[in-house]
Amino acid sequence: MRRLTVLSSVLVALLAPRAATAADPPVRREHVESDQLPPPSVRLPLVLGGLGFTAGWWAAGAGSAFLANDDPAWNHLKTPVIGPFQAIRAQSCDDCGFMHYFSYPWFAFLGLAQVGGLGIALEGLLVPTRAAGTNPVRQSPLRTDTPPADAPEAPAHPESPAAPAKPMFFLPSPVPMGKGGFGLAVGGLF
Repeated sequence: MRRLTVLSSVLVALLAPRAATAADPPVRREHVESDQLPPPSVRLPLVLGGLGFTAGWWAAGAGSAFLANDDPAWNHLKTPVIGPFQAIRAQSCDDCGFMHYFSYPWFAFLGLAQVGGLGIALEGLLVPTRAAGTNPVRQSPLRTDTPPADAPEAPAHPESPAAPAKPMFFLPSPVPMGKGGFGLAVGGLF
């Protein structure tokens, strides 16, 4: 009992709120809007890409419905977007074979992928874009201050790069897969 009292006292002391002091001013994060909006030409590729993504995963689900066409839950996959969610609801365990345990993650993945594709298409419709014919104001990353008016201008060298090149590297690493198998993952800075 005494140990429990000591332990709870230590936890209360560690988790107790602390009073703010002048040395620790409260941090307030401010939302900063970017003035660099994408051009209006991004809308159509986003909409078409999202609809194509949804159609591709719907086709994969409808194709997989022919694997178990005698199961009524799998026949729901022929309906786009809401079909996988209806299939999860209609799933029953009569014999609980491999297809039963495989079906729940597959249905959930198909449903989320199709909804995600519609989300991408919706983003394409609602994304804020800059006005046609306007270019974003770009600030040089090397120079943030303006030179004095009486300072001589430096000669321009078009062949010199604006920023130093960053080193590129790739890092391959083995990834274990299954019993005794392995794959290869590649990461790096590029």
